[in-house]
Amino acid sequence: MSEAISPDEAGKEDTLWQRVRLTILTMKGEPVIDPISVADIAIESLSYDVIRLGCILELRQIAREVLRRLHMNGAKSSPSRGTEPIQPTLPGHDFSLLQERYPKAHSNPKDERGYVLKERMSEEDWEWNKANLQGEGEVRIRHARQLDLYGRAILGFGVAAARTRIV
Repeated sequence: MSEAISPDEAGKEDTLWQRVRLTILTMKGEPVIDPISVADIAIESLSYDVIRLGCILELRQIAREVLRRLHMNGAKSSPSRGTEPIQPTLPGHDFSLLQERYPKAHSNPKDERGYVLKERMSEEDWEWNKANLQGEGEVRIRHARQLDLYGRAILGFGVAAARTRIV
């Protein structure tokens, strides 16, 4: 397991976040703000230790993303024992669409968590993942509906835009 971030590193992480936030705030009037430009500007004022911590944090994000992609719906990875696990069946349901692994439940968002085999999930892991997926889905649907309305009513996109345009 990875070690937790020390109080000294946590302070450096806060500095990293603050510098990025300040950089973005200075660019607020720009029509497009891209992460590459933000990073290029922010790095100029950071110490070696803070830059190193930034690299460590990014490597953790990359590891999380690789784990997530390896265990996304429909993703097949090589089984640990050399044989495909037998998928439980229930008439009318296809469990093969489930991920192979899910994040461990955690109460503190700063806690580092691993990914547990779906067959080894605790009830707490199952509840946490279920709630998390449902919440993400609801938020994304609301966001998509707002974006659709904005595009049609404010920007004038879509077939019915002429009838619903507010501005």
